[in-house]
Amino acid sequence: MSGYSLSFRRKLMVGALLPASLFVCLACLVSIVNEYYDFRGEKANQLMAVADVLGENSAAALVFEDVRNAQETLAALRTIPSVFAARLWTTQGTVLASYHRQGDMSLAPSVPSPFGTHTERGVLIVSHPVY
Repeated sequence: MSGYSLSFRRKLMVGALLPASLFVCLACLVSIVNEYYDFRGEKANQLMAVADVLGENSAAALVFEDVRNAQETLAALRTIPSVFAARLWTTQGTVLASYHRQGDMSLAPSVPSPFGTHTERGVLIVSHPVY
């Protein structure tokens, strides 16, 4: 007989530990994926609430196309670290005001997005109508 043979005791131990270890690894993986999607959903809800407040505060600026007031309203986003860029669009599809953190507007869409939340290039995009 050549090779290394395991005793029955070792085979029994490997037979019990291997499936248990795989189950623990699978449970950890499921937990991590669940936490990721929960966090993403929670962040989307938070940003939708911010967009709702922002829409309420900028409604008059959009109606009267007051760029200065719209810009001041968007400037308040500097207090929210997770917001990198924002734009207010007119009903004609032109940008009335923009906000961007540290000079980078590459994260903001160049055209209005469909209403709701979606992910582009790993960035959560929130689009909310202003009434």
